[in-house]
Amino acid sequence: KLLLVHGALAAAGALHAGVYLVSTALAGVLYVHLVRSDPGFIDEAAIRRTVQEACRRTGNMAASADAAAALGPEGAARLQSIAGSDRDAARVLGCFQGYCSLCDLPRPLRSRHCRYCGRCVWRWDHHCFFLSNCVGEGNHCAFWWFLASQVLSIWASAPLSQRAMRPLGDDGAFLPWILHNGPLIALSAILWPAAVLVPFLCAAHTAMAAVDTTSYESDKADRLAYMDGVPMCAYPFASNNPLVTVGRFCCLGRGTLVRKPPPFETWEPSCWRNRYYSCC
Repeated sequence: KLLLVHGALAAAGALHAGVYLVSTALAGVLYVHLVRSDPGFIDEAAIRRTVQEACRRTGNMAASADAAAALGPEGAARLQSIAGSDRDAARVLGCFQGYCSLCDLPRPLRSRHCRYCGRCVWRWDHHCFFLSNCVGEGNHCAFWWFLASQVLSIWASAPLSQRAMRPLGDDGAFLPWILHNGPLIALSAILWPAAVLVPFLCAAHTAMAAVDTTSYESDKADRLAYMDGVPMCAYPFASNNPLVTVGRFCCLGRGTLVRKPPPFETWEPSCWRNRYYSCC
């Protein structure tokens, strides 16, 4: 609105103005969607559904002592009650990492309890205070599009704000100059730092989408039991085909059970899952 009032949009080319308007509108729509979205909150029904789907996919699988120990007695008992049978619970033991006493639920691998939302979230990435909501499996892809649309909107609007400013007149009248340029200067003070920060965030989440990792896993990998033994810059959940990994990222949303990565020495070599180097 500020750029429109100051005539910056009218003076801009059709392509420039179009990119700004479309990206800004898209960012606004995605913001509202993300604020209201379900990031992948975990409940008993969701765990029961994913357990049933995993059992249909995997068939009979023996439960390991390590998996049972990681889940703990309370988590194992709760999982059994949700799964409905010892057999089904045993098949998916390796897909859980513990018990959340606050939610009274076994915690799937890659999930985390958010203290701000008060719920466990599938494939938890982070809690975004700007959205007042978590970013997780249910809305991570929409969050990426939100960042990408913001990048376009900010990069399109920053030059417009500069173009809309007026030089100080020959009469040296400062008051009309500051009344016109003051709001634009304040806007620029926000836009130019954001023009650096938001693209960085977008690039980081693009890289994480390509290798199927999260902000939390990237920052706390050394503290996560299921990442034990996985070296830096090795990504156990990524497919050997990056297109498959990105496709999975775009289709997230229903809750996915994954197993603890196998020993690093057994990995098939690829650019993402390699046994030859462990640092980028």
